[in-house]
Amino acid sequence: MARTLGVPSVSTRLCFDQEWVARLAAGLCRLLRKPRVREAAVAAFAGLKMGDDRFAVKVEARGKAGKRAAIAECLLHGHDQSKMTAKVAAAVAKALYSQAFPHGVYHIEQLFKLEQMKNWLEQEASLCVTVKESR
Repeated sequence: MARTLGVPSVSTRLCFDQEWVARLAAGLCRLLRKPRVREAAVAAFAGLKMGDDRFAVKVEARGKAGKRAAIAECLLHGHDQSKMTAKVAAAVAKALYSQAFPHGVYHIEQLFKLEQMKNWLEQEASLCVTVKESR
């Protein structure tokens, strides 16, 4: 992603709403490299209902605004994560079908801007974008 975004580095983090689930997932990471352990974990988690339907996606970018250091943040949060995932996928599919795009394989952010989805995203969830510049 760093290459496609044209930035030096990209970090991805996953957060669970239950602390014990986060700790369990962190501890399982090493063990999941073993096929039998991975299969048993998938079977065990398949039937569990944990947490609720809330979701949050946060993007943070550090760089410069003019000559000043700046941090831009975008936070999207709401309920019904599955529905939101489906709506984004449907919006992307509709655009790909009805508009001209370059051929090839792309990350979503290479073809779409937040502004293209902002109006309906704000109707479905809470969206906040901020830019803070250093003095």
